[in-house]
Amino acid sequence: YPEAAELYTAGVKLAPYESKLLNNLGTVLYALGRKEEALRIFLAATRLPLATSSVFTNAALILLDLGRYREAAFLVEDALGVPRAAGPTERCAAAFGNSPPADAAPWRRP
Repeated sequence: YPEAAELYTAGVKLAPYESKLLNNLGTVLYALGRKEEALRIFLAATRLPLATSSVFTNAALILLDLGRYREAAFLVEDALGVPRAAGPTERCAAAFGNSPPADAAPWRRP
């Protein structure tokens, strides 16, 4: 893995906006036990215009591994486009691709 980390780091220097390269570098860094560094790489990749779903997934998994559950939840919600001001019903509906009826109580399934 150390050699792969060197090669991917060199590749990222040549193509810093390539989401797949960043994803691979983050994966190698994680395998080397460099979790915080891998997380930094994945989070940088999530801000790219053509970010792949893999970078969001991997960043969220590392946050969970580090015990940073709330940050992981916010990252997933951001990836899904869930507004932060939404309540639990709206957040679940957005995550599953549908909207609850306007008169639905937050604790009832629509």
